[in-house]
Amino acid sequence: MLNFLQANNIMDMAWGDEKFKSMIGEQLDIQGKLKPAVLVMSFSFALQTGIDRNERNGRHFDMGLFSKKKNEVEKLEEITPALKAKLDELAEKGNQFEEEEQYEEAIQAWEEGLNLIPEPQQYYSETIWFLAAIGDVYFKKGMYPQAHKCFDKARGNLSGDGYGNPFIMLRLGECCLEIGDEKNAIEYLLRAYMMEGKEIFEPDENGEDDGQKYFDFLRTHVEHIK
Repeated sequence: MLNFLQANNIMDMAWGDEKFKSMIGEQLDIQGKLKPAVLVMSFSFALQTGIDRNERNGRHFDMGLFSKKKNEVEKLEEITPALKAKLDELAEKGNQFEEEEQYEEAIQAWEEGLNLIPEPQQYYSETIWFLAAIGDVYFKKGMYPQAHKCFDKARGNLSGDGYGNPFIMLRLGECCLEIGDEKNAIEYLLRAYMMEGKEIFEPDENGEDDGQKYFDFLRTHVEHIK
């Protein structure tokens, strides 16, 4: 599956809500680490999780909308044991295809699993796993816009687990840099660094997935990173 996840021993397919939580780092204040030229960017919203795009764009919460979202959460369809078993099966099926370098088949299996998650999918942490798996394959194939779309959706998952996951932040930052969005690349790469340190940019045990390029980019824009 994902090389970084393998390195962190969280590949047991009984992932459920704990699949990515083992990698969640403490939310830290990063604004003081930024160079003056970077301070013009608004990192304050990045220290919050579960807020929608409207607030990040400077608009205030509408309390009626907030209440509506709360009611929606209360009505979420449960992930039943039968559904979870099917999701586990499709996740493992995709893993096998990926190991055999049958990437299209892997994506199809994971997309099938993703489509089984009830709507609204953004409320379920299980959604993050499938989006990250699909996005990682796109990233490794150099299909950065498609990978960015997956990881950005994972980041916006309303369970909050996406924003607190260093692997999601790493890949999203890498994708942003590849598609020319340097502002957000700095934010997400810095988040990954603050949670896991330089280690997250190092190659895996097979010598693959070397993130030195992205670490070097981050060091040129943020002080006190070595």
